[in-house]
Order: sequence, then C-alpha cells, then structure tokens
Amino acid sequence: MNIIPDFKHEFDVAPHFAGKVWAYVPVTSGSMIGVAVANEPGYCPIPKGIACFQTWEAAQAAADHANREYLHLPEDAAMQIVTSSMFPTKKRSV
Repeated sequence: MNIIPDFKHEFDVAPHFAGKVWAYVPVTSGSMIGVAVANEPGYCPIPKGIACFQTWEAAQAAADHANREYLHLPEDAAMQIVTSSMFPTKKRSV
C-alpha cells in the first residue's frame, strides 16, 4: 500500500541515503515529510511535490507508515534516529 501519492521510496529517496542509518520524519514547518540521518544535524526535506499532506497528522502517519513498510523500523528505532539528529555527533553528509 502506498499512502504517499507519487512517492517511490526505492527511486526517490533510498538511493540518496544508501549505507546510512536513517528514518522518515514529519516536518513541523509544513505538512510534509523529510529524512533524518542518525547522528547528523537536522533533516533533508523530500520535495513538496512528492510528499505533501493536508495536515501535520497526515504527514506523521505517512512517516510512520514509510518507516514500518519501507525501512522495517519499529517506532522506537525511528524515534532514536530522529532524536540523534537533534543532538548530532557528525556533520551532514548530504
């Protein structure tokens, strides 16, 4: 099931983060999702035309779904990745 219109995880996002530990994250400054890389500051937004939603709650649901279905991440693992991006130990690589 693809709850994100026009979104192709394996083509649009995954190749850019190969070899990294990462998770989808809802973006608070808009109703969209981005990618947080473990221990790197901030997030990388996914272009608005690909992952834009009516509400923040819908973006949260889409990020949770993508983490489970595409990355096979339990919610607590995704939260650890996102939290590590708030207190990074490295510089951004992308």
